[in-house]
Amino acid sequence: MEQSVFPRPAVSRVLAEKFIEARLHTDHVTLGEKWSDLEREYIGYAGQSIYLVVDPKQPKVMLRMTNYDPSYNSEPQRFADWLEGRAEGL
Repeated sequence: MEQSVFPRPAVSRVLAEKFIEARLHTDHVTLGEKWSDLEREYIGYAGQSIYLVVDPKQPKVMLRMTNYDPSYNSEPQRFADWLEGRAEGL
């Protein structure tokens, strides 16, 4: 998603205007275990390509997306609309 969907204009606009990106690289040599622990705390397990929307005022997960939908590659507007809908509820 980071390479094929997020850069698309419709998606990148929503991400830039309504979200703040933070990445946890669990394969990082010195910080990987710390980030894995944080993932386990927030979602119950450590895994790859998990997307969360976290309330910036409190450490609460507002939205979780763990399954990648390949149709977003050919229909990025669908993902942008999905993001817009989630941003409205925050």
